[in-house]
Amino acid sequence: GDTIPQVLMQALAMGLPVVSTTVGSIPDVVIDGRTGFVVPPRDAKALAERIQVLLNDPSLRRRMAAEGRALVVQS
Repeated sequence: GDTIPQVLMQALAMGLPVVSTTVGSIPDVVIDGRTGFVVPPRDAKALAERIQVLLNDPSLRRRMAAEGRALVVQS
């Protein structure tokens, strides 16, 4: 979709889990709990909490990274 920032697609392609907002078509590629986390716009607390979850859970980061990369490769 035209409203998916290319930086998100590039991050997923590189195997990086993403924390983003629900704006535009972002939830089409940042699948909450699978390829990253999606938080409401302008919710700094939710954003910080999701980043902290990723920082504290290496196995979750690896799983999300693999799923994000697979999503981009297959599209």
